[in-house]
Amino acid sequence: MLRPIWMEKPETASRVKQRCDKVMEWCIARDLIAANPVKSVGSLLPKQPGKRERVTRHPSMPWQDVPKFVTDTLQAGGNSRSKVMLEFLILTATRSGEVREMEWSEIDIDEALWTIPAKRMKARVEHRVPLSDRAIAILQNQKRKAEHQTLVFPSVRVRFLLIWY
Repeated sequence: MLRPIWMEKPETASRVKQRCDKVMEWCIARDLIAANPVKSVGSLLPKQPGKRERVTRHPSMPWQDVPKFVTDTLQAGGNSRSKVMLEFLILTATRSGEVREMEWSEIDIDEALWTIPAKRMKARVEHRVPLSDRAIAILQNQKRKAEHQTLVFPSVRVRFLLIWY
């Protein structure tokens, strides 16, 4: 039953195997069978690739194409919060979670500096990000909108909760 999907759909095959194992263990507990045949599957089928080998990443955009993408896609048409956040992320070369959780208290406009506290960094070390003129312009525009007292890029859900309460 597992052989057809074992190598082509390893995640699904592993889950099916796990569920079959649970059923067989239940049968053993009720003295319906003497041994669990699922335990030998690992030695009968080829070794599956590890999770690292199975992950396929989205290809990155060539750096030469980024300016055109920003002007043609992010700055064209309406300025949605997602577009502005993505442009800010590109300008600062930070992680999306760091931008989503960015707080006004972390920004020093006069010094053109964003200080991300250690607790929000993957490496748990404070990180200082210099801000370009365009990044500062984005922040000033967000500040003018005054959508949230703490968060620079509040989510729709956060804004809804603030209005609701």
